[in-house]
Amino acid sequence: MKKRISIIMLLTISVLMTGCEELHKKPLAYIETNADDRQSETSETETKKKKETEPETEAVEVVEQGSLETERPETETESETEEDKTEDAAPEGELPVLEKTDKTSEEIEMENILQNPELPTGCESVALTMVLKYLGFDLEKTTIADDYLVFADRNFAMGYIGNPHTEDGAGIFAPGLVKTANNFLEAQESEKRGFDISDTDFEDLYNYVAAGIPIIIWNTMYLEKPVPTDEVCEFEGKTYRWFRNEHCMVMCGFDKENGTVLIQDPLDGLVERDAETFAKYYEELGKNAMIIH
Repeated sequence: MKKRISIIMLLTISVLMTGCEELHKKPLAYIETNADDRQSETSETETKKKKETEPETEAVEVVEQGSLETERPETETESETEEDKTEDAAPEGELPVLEKTDKTSEEIEMENILQNPELPTGCESVALTMVLKYLGFDLEKTTIADDYLVFADRNFAMGYIGNPHTEDGAGIFAPGLVKTANNFLEAQESEKRGFDISDTDFEDLYNYVAAGIPIIIWNTMYLEKPVPTDEVCEFEGKTYRWFRNEHCMVMCGFDKENGTVLIQDPLDGLVERDAETFAKYYEELGKNAMIIH
């Protein structure tokens, strides 16, 4: 009798050991792809082994309806969201892509600088100086005109024609003033850069101002009717015409309900201009504008 019991116990132990050995050899890939077929074979021993081998701080694996899903800690998801927000913002030195603003009014507060008496024909240099000072750079009224302004013999798109310290000076359009701005920014080891946004529809310029970006823009002196000349030049496929009363200024605000734009004018100080007239002359002069970002 004792011998029979011993034989039975030995057979039982052998079966149990064989079963445990098979369970230990089953790979995770097999569990993932055959969970439905093997639900009845899953035992407490298997579950215990999983919990013992996987740290509690790691992602938790949940087997549900034959698939393996991963639940991650909430803090990690929040961290990824913040990173995505940072990547969406245009960094300094890149042209921002802006959505259409729904604001009806905006004003960027900045210091006005009058060009006279030092720079009677240096409106472009002074307009650039106003924006640079708004961005926190330390410079004098004549710093740009004296040290960084790009000059040219005849092509007023590429460089300034004449001398901005005299009444006989002419001027410079966006491509040359962008180069001038970048000369200064590079000398300051700044990541900011000037961008030519000429040919932008006037309505879209509001998006820059609404985002806190003042616009250096070309129009006419005292918003008088444009007086064209026969002088033209070309730069990168675009034709530029010179106007006798060409003037450069900074657009720093707007009020759509009142139909006005706010201008930091190197000749006239901080002034409001009729938006419709201002937009019309902006287009007649060739839609010249630039920003720094």
